[in-house]
Amino acid sequence: MDTSNVSGMHAEENMMIVSEQKPGASIRGSLIVLAAPGYLVIHEDKDGAPGVILGASALLPAGENSNVPVTLSRASRDGETLHAMLHFEKGGNTVFSAAEDTPVPSRLGGPISGWFEVSSEALVDIPVSI
Repeated sequence: MDTSNVSGMHAEENMMIVSEQKPGASIRGSLIVLAAPGYLVIHEDKDGAPGVILGASALLPAGENSNVPVTLSRASRDGETLHAMLHFEKGGNTVFSAAEDTPVPSRLGGPISGWFEVSSEALVDIPVSI
């Protein structure tokens, strides 16, 4: 399989691509598309679902955002699963608040979220296109 380039299909007005990550103090979202300003939020895994929040990006503008960094409250570990979720800015203060900044809903129901693996063998800097 050719892993030198990743492509996808943009099926909703909000979307994200967060691929496998190397262990460390931060993760990077390859591509985030938002209809309104918001955040990329990283969660621990709790029984296959998003758990405790480990970090959030700076406020992202509406539109396409590439290579979005998120600093974590603890280093990610080789072999663990983490979850990425999109949140809209609702509090008006431009700083992420789990209590105010609501998850971005999917047309399919539930929030726009997905899981990814942390691996010391993860490929990095793979070009992404939609």
